[in-house]
Amino acid sequence: MRTLFLSRLSLILSATLLSLTLSSALLAQDDCSEAAILAKRGSWKQDPNVGQSSGRDQAVVTRTLDSLGKLFKTAVPEPIGMEAAWYRAMNSDALFPGWPVRYTCNSLYYCWYCNKNLHKLMLGDETGTWAYVFVNHWDWFFGDRPENTALKTTTEGFPIYTMPQKIGTWKGYDLYQSPVHDHGLCVVITRGGAVPWKPVTQDEYLKTVRAFLLEQRKKMTAPPPRTSAAEYQHQIDNSYLKPEEKQKMLTNIRQRQQQDSLSAAGAAGTSGTSGAAGAPNTRTKYVDDQVQKIDDYVRNTPANQLQQQAILSRHSNTLFDGKFYPAQDAAHQLVTVNPDYFNRRLPDYRPQFMILYWRWVSDNPASLNFKKQFEADFPVEKLQAMINQ
Repeated sequence: MRTLFLSRLSLILSATLLSLTLSSALLAQDDCSEAAILAKRGSWKQDPNVGQSSGRDQAVVTRTLDSLGKLFKTAVPEPIGMEAAWYRAMNSDALFPGWPVRYTCNSLYYCWYCNKNLHKLMLGDETGTWAYVFVNHWDWFFGDRPENTALKTTTEGFPIYTMPQKIGTWKGYDLYQSPVHDHGLCVVITRGGAVPWKPVTQDEYLKTVRAFLLEQRKKMTAPPPRTSAAEYQHQIDNSYLKPEEKQKMLTNIRQRQQQDSLSAAGAAGTSGTSGAAGAPNTRTKYVDDQVQKIDDYVRNTPANQLQQQAILSRHSNTLFDGKFYPAQDAAHQLVTVNPDYFNRRLPDYRPQFMILYWRWVSDNPASLNFKKQFEADFPVEKLQAMINQ
């Protein structure tokens, strides 16, 4: 009897211990809440530099970037739910000839998150949570590397940019929605209220677009580059073909070139048409229609109106749909570089304008907390002081 009692007691105790163990494990796994993420405390580290400035500017640029890095730490002294890092990025060339040296201070924040499959907290090895200070260059402000755009003003040769959408103010600065990241904001810090861009007039824009379209039309109608007989001969002579195969290939090439010449001569006699019915060439019709819209607008528009800023519809998928639009949030305001903004007497390394840019992940509590903390505590007035000095 005693033995049976002890056996039952042992089973009860074992079941209780198993239940407690399972409960503890489940509690540990369930600790994957937003509060658990925000309870994590991180630290800062410095990552290696990217690029380098010119030799004479390197030391000064490095000191400036170090000062900017400290400002990120001022805004986020103890990363909450994340690990933070910053690094210097330097370029040996300017964005445009004659501009000051460009460089960037980057900060990035690896967030803790709940892995739903494992039901445990993990630190991300990639991040969409960043903050930057772009010095003497736009980077993403106008879009993704817009300096490579094909549309350049005919007067000065600078690119034509689309202003990002202004959505309000932040600490006294115009606040812009990032054109690249859905969850990204930026402000521009400049000298004396001036800005390094200026409006593109309707006249400037239309002249630029018209010249661009005509150049494209020229390329559309130009005959494709032809390989000369001598080039074909050289390629065949250096091939591993048998002599009779080489001769056959040369004969075929010469016959095809003769046919191409006859076709080109026939096309020259029916320029601007396609087919026996003389229908408009569909390859150039779009260009011709666009040029016609430009010519009609210029002919019917007063000269003073042509000097107003060019503003396009955000919903148009053409370079010009026949009219411009009033200045409003739903419109694309066009600008270009203002070279008169820059003080040429200052050293190349001096900051003449800065863009403060931050972005976050909308479904991560640590990233959202970063946004709130950054916007509340970043000392933007110290960036302004660096410009004003």
